[in-house]
Amino acid sequence: MSKICLMGLIAISLPVMAGCGMAAKTLVETARGGTTEIQIISPVQNLQAYQHIDFKPFTSAVGGLLSEARLNELNNKINTELSKFKNETEPGKRLRLSGSIIHIVDGVYEKEIIVQVRLQDASDGRSLGMANITGMSNSIRGLKEGVYSVADGLLDFLAQNHFPGLKGASLFSSLTHPVTLEQTQ
Repeated sequence: MSKICLMGLIAISLPVMAGCGMAAKTLVETARGGTTEIQIISPVQNLQAYQHIDFKPFTSAVGGLLSEARLNELNNKINTELSKFKNETEPGKRLRLSGSIIHIVDGVYEKEIIVQVRLQDASDGRSLGMANITGMSNSIRGLKEGVYSVADGLLDFLAQNHFPGLKGASLFSSLTHPVTLEQTQ
């Protein structure tokens, strides 16, 4: 009899423990915020000659899955982030940044937005590279966090490809001087 009761107790407690695990995972993801993935489609050419960014607002290729308000929010967030790096005083070529939202998931448990980003020479339209940037968040954070993750991923993409226009920005000026920690005895 005790074996049957023990097996019944285990059978009842497994779904409860699994639910606690999902709740813990959701809590960790909520605290962490959105995440970003960058998938290179066409390798990025040397960006060393480019000092300036011309941002052409993203378009939507997903129809009614993305509201005009959310598209405007994405474009405004990216424009705000890029405006921190505008440096019109230094000589250099202009990099045109454009793209299109090619996929969106606004599900109960998952929020995801994928933007195909194109880098071009602003003077002649020559392609300099292309990547898909995916912003993801969980259901509690919502699609807005995915939008913000795309903006962060875009800056990461430019930094990974050594876009020199980021170096002159006041946001990165503190990174030119290494931080050292003193040890106390």
